[in-house]
Amino acid sequence: MNEAISQAPAASVQANHPYLAGSIQEHLNRLGSEHRFYSQRLESLLARPWLSEEEKLEEVRLKKLKLRLKDEMETLRRSAGYDVGPGQQIA
Repeated sequence: MNEAISQAPAASVQANHPYLAGSIQEHLNRLGSEHRFYSQRLESLLARPWLSEEEKLEEVRLKKLKLRLKDEMETLRRSAGYDVGPGQQIA
């Protein structure tokens, strides 16, 4: 998450430039795709009747990755001036 915060000023500058604003959306799309990939992997793990110790660690890792991506997307959207209100999905 620290990386996302350190990149926030650059994202704000990009949002003010019409050509570069698209690259912010492309980055958000990539982050969203990665988030969906981790969600699908997590769902397949949780569909199992039991998890090995290794799979339990994978579950925790996937949840942390998803949260990091969600935080990064929210930070990027806010720094770019996208309206993200309460209850809105960011992915």
